[in-house]
Amino acid sequence: MTTSVTIYTKPGCIQCEYTEKFLHEKRIVFEMFDVSVNKNALAELQEIGITQMPYVSVMYADGTPDHWTGYRREKLKDLAAVASVGHQVDLHDGLRA
Repeated sequence: MTTSVTIYTKPGCIQCEYTEKFLHEKRIVFEMFDVSVNKNALAELQEIGITQMPYVSVMYADGTPDHWTGYRREKLKDLAAVASVGHQVDLHDGLRA
């Protein structure tokens, strides 16, 4: 199993931009949902009480989950140490399968 990363963002969110930039720079594979266009993603977050963006959800290869809101450089550095490297999947307006 590999580490999976999903981020939820919205336009005009500086912390979202910094988080996405960090992931790109480290070539970390991730899925991204823009909650301004993906209403299903927005509803998922509202169900669990998330209001701040970005929301980052990680499932580490060993099965350990982690999640946080905002730009958390220390968490991102920890993630970069173990995450899969490659190309991200950008699902701004896609629906989650």
